[in-house]
Amino acid sequence: MCVLAAEPTIVKNPYASGCLRSKLESWDDLRVCNSNDPPHAAKMGLCREPSFDYLEIRIAPGNWFSATALGWLAQIILSEVLGVPSTVESASYGTSRDFYDLEERVDYDNNGGPEMLTTAYRLPDSDCRSVDKSEEGYTPCAHFVPEGWGNTEKEILRGEIEPAQGNGILGWETWFMTKFTAVEYPQFVSYHGMVRPENRELLADLFKRPTTFMDYCEQVSPDNCTTPDDVANRAPRNEAEANRMFLKDVYTGHFRHTEKNNCTIFPDNCTGHIANYPCGWNTNMEINTYHLGIPLDPNNGENGTPGGYSQDQLMEMWDAANATRSHLIMMW
Repeated sequence: MCVLAAEPTIVKNPYASGCLRSKLESWDDLRVCNSNDPPHAAKMGLCREPSFDYLEIRIAPGNWFSATALGWLAQIILSEVLGVPSTVESASYGTSRDFYDLEERVDYDNNGGPEMLTTAYRLPDSDCRSVDKSEEGYTPCAHFVPEGWGNTEKEILRGEIEPAQGNGILGWETWFMTKFTAVEYPQFVSYHGMVRPENRELLADLFKRPTTFMDYCEQVSPDNCTTPDDVANRAPRNEAEANRMFLKDVYTGHFRHTEKNNCTIFPDNCTGHIANYPCGWNTNMEINTYHLGIPLDPNNGENGTPGGYSQDQLMEMWDAANATRSHLIMMW
């Protein structure tokens, strides 16, 4: 009888068998296996079978960095210290934010809400391994959210989820600006300096609008980035690059004055730029700027709506601001 050998499992993740095992000389135990592992993972020496029967815990960390870090910490404690199988819910088909993902994937495409917890509540034995995992009907499911900013009052009142408990970490929403701006213009460290009428023109002049890679090539470059310049070495090659605010060694980023910054045409309502949260996130920035009379405009979305930027674009703005020494202020 001929036996065909199974295809080898390629492991790129150095922590695939356990973080503590990789970092501590005194820690020899493999992490316990979970439902995301390939068949026969234990026989391959990738992980170990749980020593007792316990429901696999699925963690939903959210699609932002601090929440993901907290989710990973919970997964490490469960899988390596307590011996409880655990996985991370990425909230969309074919993606992964699992700490032990063999390919080191960290996909931030989607973020499921409280419905992930209510899905687990309604399942027999709350076993998330039984949900639809097909591309057409993928159903996010989770038992634990390490960091959440949404309102879950209805779900709590229905008895579907437990009330949130403090984890010792406090979230603080505030405005941040480039350090060189604060050093050069200390009056703008406080909103008291921003609301002074004589500073409107200065704010409009300092805080220019950030420009995507594609917009720079189509609206600023004289030849659509055919000829390399100090800002762009070439044109974007795909849609993902087109929306970038900064691309190392390719696009430094670009900040420019638009009609909104023009205090000659609009002396009473010209504004500087301020970056608001991504669409779908709760924010008070529009209320703050309006009622305090701060001449900074957070409505950078389509047709003047709030937001308008993705999380990745907001992060890239800091790189672009530092690369071009352009003034930037942002909610974070």
